Amino acid sequence: MAGEKVRPLSREFGIAESAVRKKIGAQVNKIKHVANQLVEAEENFRSLPISAQISARTLANDLMAISANLASGAKLGSMTFNELSIIANRKAIKLDKDRPNEEDLATIAKLTRVGNDSATVAINLLNANKAAIERVAESEANKPVEQNTDISPADAYKRMIGI
Repeated sequence: MAGEKVRPLSREFGIAESAVRKKIGAQVNKIKHVANQLVEAEENFRSLPISAQISARTLANDLMAISANLASGAKLGSMTFNELSIIANRKAIKLDKDRPNEEDLATIAKLTRVGNDSATVAINLLNANKAAIERVAESEANKPVEQNTDISPADAYKRMIGI
């Protein structure tokens, strides 16, 4: 897309020319598709009254912040799960296997339970992401890539930024 020739690229990286063409072709189509989606979204955004644009931008920023905070919280929760699991494991290793102490068993159970609870958000996000990826993959497999071939990605970008 940036003008590099396929033959020199394939020679430089020791890859078959047909493989490079296939990879670049798929990427270029996806880039054009996404560029056109960005242009369409920007045109829809600009068609709103200024007050609605402000509301839309604020909502989009809030949604991105929520997503980032949930991801951060999920990461911290998974780290808590890991730390508590390590502590519980160390306690379990030290148990007298013949006559385990009830108090130690209760502590291990509590650490395990709290650790598992701490991982819930992370697990739910992973499962939701997995399900979303599967839905996208399934829908993408069943439809051709829609693209507006009347406009180049460069022109689409220029339109998007108002040049």
